[in-house]
Amino acid sequence: MNTESNFQSIWTYEIDGRYRTEFLVAYGSTGSWVELFRQCAGYIGTELKQDTANPDRFLTIDRWQSQSTFAAMKQTIGDAYRELDARCEAYTLSEHHVGFFADC
Repeated sequence: MNTESNFQSIWTYEIDGRYRTEFLVAYGSTGSWVELFRQCAGYIGTELKQDTANPDRFLTIDRWQSQSTFAAMKQTIGDAYRELDARCEAYTLSEHHVGFFADC
């Protein structure tokens, strides 16, 4: 496995349906998370997927050039990352980090 090319962090979310609009604004392809990540070298993009059977279940795939650029992001914008995460907690009932993945 090559963790130094196209590194991905994947999360699943169960949201509170009352906050679907806010969740989409924060986690969408032009949302708050993307704005934050764009400040960092090595960020490629984010995909937001909605479960077709459960409209309150979502998956995000954050893509980075490498594991090292992802790690650098945590150092560079760690405080802002934690602040945004705390603000977004109200939108979700649960969140689960599926894991880190890399192209083979």
